[in-house]
Amino acid sequence: MKKWISVIDDNEEQLKLLQMLLESQGYSVQLINDPKNTFDILKDNPPHLIMLDLLMPEISGIDLLVKLKKDNVLSQIPILILTGVVDEKVISAVKKFDIAGYLIRPVRRAKLFQKINYIFKKLDERPLYKIFDVRNNTQAITIEGDGVVLGIGETTLVLNSNFSFTDNMTLNLRADIFGAIGMDCDIVKTLKTTPYIGGDYKYKNKLSLVALSESALQRLRSWANKNSLKAKM
Repeated sequence: MKKWISVIDDNEEQLKLLQMLLESQGYSVQLINDPKNTFDILKDNPPHLIMLDLLMPEISGIDLLVKLKKDNVLSQIPILILTGVVDEKVISAVKKFDIAGYLIRPVRRAKLFQKINYIFKKLDERPLYKIFDVRNNTQAITIEGDGVVLGIGETTLVLNSNFSFTDNMTLNLRADIFGAIGMDCDIVKTLKTTPYIGGDYKYKNKLSLVALSESALQRLRSWANKNSLKAKM
């Protein structure tokens, strides 16, 4: 699974250096040197990780951090601060925003990649979905659990879970992967649930995505391609 990293800094030399280092480790890199438009750029193409400098013109890194953390979609993406700011009060204030890390320049290459690898390890361990709000006819129940997406097709999604869905059940699915691409609580419909043997989960669920908007489907397919997910129906 190839990870996508957005690097935000107004310093062109720093951006090029980080791009060279990150690409040498197999990461896809998006360079952003326009802090004023960073928010919109990230909304259009959310990455797996945001690397952010604090000292930038027009909008400071702290102001941008506040804006990112207030957004339902972008707040789910881990943010690694990479800056020359050493003021303890600033560091303390920034860490209150539940950032993934704070590294002070200059930083050793080994330390940088150690931190990035740790962030992605924690991200990969996170459940792919947390809560299902299930509405079947007039009944509504809440189910908590985790699961893993196996594949995404043109209009279907297959995931493993420990909960057996009823065929033709309508769900509002809250998922980390969906939230990261702006699809929090979008409607899906269950097509088929079968027992799953030989894994950590009991059931294999096939869901229909036909109720999603075309823009939502495009974001989902883009996410699937970026994460090397292939549909296996």
